[in-house]
Amino acid sequence: HAEKSDDEGDDSEGEGSGDSPEDEDMRHFADVCYSLLAYGPDATTELKWVEDALENLTDPHDRELLLPSMTPQVHREMEDRIRINAQFLSMLVQSDEDAEPFRSIPPTHRVQDRNLVKVRTVLRQFVRDWAEEGARERESQYGCLMKALERHLPVDNARAKEGKYKRRGGRPTVLCPGSGLGRLPFEVARMGYSAQGNEFSYHMLQGSKWVLNESTAANEHVIFPFILSLEHRKGAFDHLRGVKVPDVCPSEALCPNGVQTA
Repeated sequence: HAEKSDDEGDDSEGEGSGDSPEDEDMRHFADVCYSLLAYGPDATTELKWVEDALENLTDPHDRELLLPSMTPQVHREMEDRIRINAQFLSMLVQSDEDAEPFRSIPPTHRVQDRNLVKVRTVLRQFVRDWAEEGARERESQYGCLMKALERHLPVDNARAKEGKYKRRGGRPTVLCPGSGLGRLPFEVARMGYSAQGNEFSYHMLQGSKWVLNESTAANEHVIFPFILSLEHRKGAFDHLRGVKVPDVCPSEALCPNGVQTA
């Protein structure tokens, strides 16, 4: 369970002012699930807006610059990739038993723009935390923390086996605040510590819940986190690039043959 920050509050302003904190929390959780399910229509609408803007170009120089990389074939490929992203994000909801009541968007529900933005952040965060492409950034951000942990609180395997650590499971316990999609607590657990992640964003929690508990093989999914990032590209078709996730399967790494080792 996680506490919400101010900007993670209830999206249904003015509703349920007498509700308990648990009801308020559940309503927010529902909003997050609905936003993950709404990625497909939202992204498709933005793509249609891009298509309309290109069709309305009249300056010949602009058309010469933009249209070669935005052909009908490219649009179809973008539509296909949006569909794949939508299936992946829907899986984050469909695979969660706690989200069973929120597996379809009510006809009267309006997904908040701020939540739709966070959904796209989840896709990009998967690149950083659970793709080979993010390895260098993880090393620069997490590597120094793990080295400091080893230096200041080393795991003594002999003492752990003898139960001399007065901590959960006989190992030093490490809390990772702001753990995002859970890669740092996973790596800390792999080092032999008893690790726990803490995260206030339900969007991130849905992603970490899936990758840590439900993923079954390395590189089992391909996502397209940059499909609508049409600016600041080095190559004309960089936004079409797929990214395989997760680069390692946590259950295989921590529980080989179903036996927990870290």
